[in-house]
Amino acid sequence: MAENKPRGRLINQVIAPLAVIVLMFALIQVFVAYSFVTVLKGELKDGLKKEFAATEDTTSAILKEQGSQVLRHHTEEVLAQQLQYLETQKHRFANAEELIAFCIADSHFQKLALRTFGKYGYTNTSIKVGDKLFCVAHAKKELLGKDLFEVVRLLPEDAKKKQNVDEFVKNWSMQVSGTVEFEQTETFLPAHIPESVGRRKLAHEVWSEILGFGFVVETTTYLAEFLEPVNQIMAKHNQALDNIENKIVSGLIFWLKVSFALVLLSLLSIVGVAVISNKWLIQSPLRVIYAGLQSFSRSDFSRRIDCDANNELGSIAEISNNTADRLAEAISCLEESHRGLEEKVAQRTADLEKANTALRVKTQQAERLLKNTLPDVIATRLRDGEETIVDDFALATVIFTDFKGFTQLTETVTPSRLVTALNEVFAKFDEMASELGIEKIKTIGDAYMAVGGVPARDDNHPQKVVELGLRMRDYIAERQNNKAMLPFQIRIGIHSGPVLAGVIGRSKFSYDLWGDTVNIASRCESSSEPMKVNISESTYKLVKDIFKCESRGMIAAKGKGELPMYFVERR
Repeated sequence: MAENKPRGRLINQVIAPLAVIVLMFALIQVFVAYSFVTVLKGELKDGLKKEFAATEDTTSAILKEQGSQVLRHHTEEVLAQQLQYLETQKHRFANAEELIAFCIADSHFQKLALRTFGKYGYTNTSIKVGDKLFCVAHAKKELLGKDLFEVVRLLPEDAKKKQNVDEFVKNWSMQVSGTVEFEQTETFLPAHIPESVGRRKLAHEVWSEILGFGFVVETTTYLAEFLEPVNQIMAKHNQALDNIENKIVSGLIFWLKVSFALVLLSLLSIVGVAVISNKWLIQSPLRVIYAGLQSFSRSDFSRRIDCDANNELGSIAEISNNTADRLAEAISCLEESHRGLEEKVAQRTADLEKANTALRVKTQQAERLLKNTLPDVIATRLRDGEETIVDDFALATVIFTDFKGFTQLTETVTPSRLVTALNEVFAKFDEMASELGIEKIKTIGDAYMAVGGVPARDDNHPQKVVELGLRMRDYIAERQNNKAMLPFQIRIGIHSGPVLAGVIGRSKFSYDLWGDTVNIASRCESSSEPMKVNISESTYKLVKDIFKCESRGMIAAKGKGELPMYFVERR
């Protein structure tokens, strides 16, 4: 191969013919840049405004969440102080009427009840007697002593929607604590609240009992108080937006002017020093190189490109000749190696297909295992990257079962027979729960736990869980008729209320429930009788129009005192 010779630069020999074209494109570029700067001013401002608006929404949501937590703690503190005071005054009232009259008339109680929250927030207190809820402390004095159920019933339909009456009535009826967002109307508006704070409010209610009557404290406050810092931040954002806009646009315009000046200066310099290209410096060498490359394209690598141009074109000719020599050698080597390449590709393809098949099988096995361990929606959230899943459900229905005398059975029956029988029963329970859309939570020994309304919300979960309990009872009764089967005696307990549900931890995932509702459901089961379905009062209120319920009166429940319970049957 010939050694490369040092040559001159084409840029110093051929420039002038391109100068006019370059100048034309430079002018077009300057025009486009100027148009871009003009449009950018508006686009930049709109983009920054969108970012600030997103920041405002995020900050508002965070402040609202933090405010709700503070609202709840404040309400619980006021409730505790009121109950503590009433405990010291029990000698002054003996029934609901005396209790209500005392709370309204006693100045110290009113002072405790009418606690302020922030600038315009306040608390109020009511007592539930039967199906009536009497207001005993409120910033609007006209409401004292009135039945709030009756007050909201008389509201116009548009006022009911604004006040979110359905949510309040549901919480009052079931004595459920929680937070409600609503728009305050004139019926509940104290006179001292100015128009400037708006009418959107948050209310948090906490329920307790005194003398066996429901006792609820509610703290309400205006969303405008929570969001005042956001308004201040947005004012600063708008000021910063104007400053940024002016500085950026000024900088872009300056850059445009400088660029334009530099382009003109460069082009004038090029035109001033450039000379007319000699066709022998470019065209003649290019024709020789073109003819040689045409031969190379026809796989004729024996022809040489004879070009003596003292510039880059001469270098291209030498490099092309060297490349042709290397291509000839490479083609020879490729022809030799090509023969075995197809076999290697085929073998590698087969190996990859086998590996892909094994991977698909393992992936499907992992998917099935995850779905058998966790609800589908929870498994999906875990796959999507959530590490800790905890959801709050305002109302769910929990069922517990166990078998009377199971411990004695373990002493008289072989372990394998006992485990086989339990597996048959629990498999049937799983089938029933799946048919009704009830989520099985876990089994512990001979105990079985499931929940309705979690994780998929279902308005009919109380009826479905009660129906599940009756089907479980009927199934065990059928097994008793078969002498070859173990004589199980099942107890079933059901309770409805708020729960927390979720998956925590990083290994051995399980979906579980937490909350007092779980404890009360367990007490209903332990307080039941064999072959009976025992429900709490909250579940009774939700299913009494569908099932036949028999009151058991007040039943002692471990750690809960006495609770009203009911046996339930199909009509």
